[in-house]
Amino acid sequence: MLKISILSLLLASAVACPYLAREEQKRNLREQPKVRRTQLDLDLYSALNRPTSIPGAVTIATKQIMSLLETPGMVAKFVRLSFHDCVGGCDGCVDLANPSNFGLALPIDTLDPVVQHNKKFLTPGDVWALAGLVSNRKSQVNTSFTFPLQYVGRKQCAGNATKAGPHREMPSSHMTTQQVVNFFNRTFGFTAKDSVAILGAHTLYVPWSISCLAVPAQSTRVLTLDFCFVT
Repeated sequence: MLKISILSLLLASAVACPYLAREEQKRNLREQPKVRRTQLDLDLYSALNRPTSIPGAVTIATKQIMSLLETPGMVAKFVRLSFHDCVGGCDGCVDLANPSNFGLALPIDTLDPVVQHNKKFLTPGDVWALAGLVSNRKSQVNTSFTFPLQYVGRKQCAGNATKAGPHREMPSSHMTTQQVVNFFNRTFGFTAKDSVAILGAHTLYVPWSISCLAVPAQSTRVLTLDFCFVT
């Protein structure tokens, strides 16, 4: 009997994720979830809570982002924004005229108060990257995982055009498995396993606590990062 590795199954199924992501984006656009504003939000953005240092700005921005993640679906949106921003350089700019970036206006606008509040110490690219890291942490079943912001000072693209950045090609849902692997290797130096993990994030919402070995052979679920990298 032909033996197919879990990795091969993951790679084969991962090419469907961009299509699924676009369908989810269309639903989200119709629903237009509203960001919740609470007294905690008001306190976090108050003049009395202005950062006075880089570590302070990271701490305050992290709390603000955690508050924003109470809005349903925002975890996946922040992860997607941070990845799309980092194709070609994490510069706090994306080209919304590019169909691959459809739906990113919502997370950009949602994070803008955080950007403005902490702009003395953090660039938009820093805040977007932090939002992706905090969202990854929020999605984990294993609470021992941490995703620290390792450095700050990411340069902003020319003209500070947050929504009109340079055009950058994204991986297409029409790519073959090998083309997908080649794209991520060329762009980020990813291995095939890394590529599966990043593609699996397209289905991110609530992670499943399940082992790869527990997936039944007849399972009709799309295999994603949740099965093998979150246990």
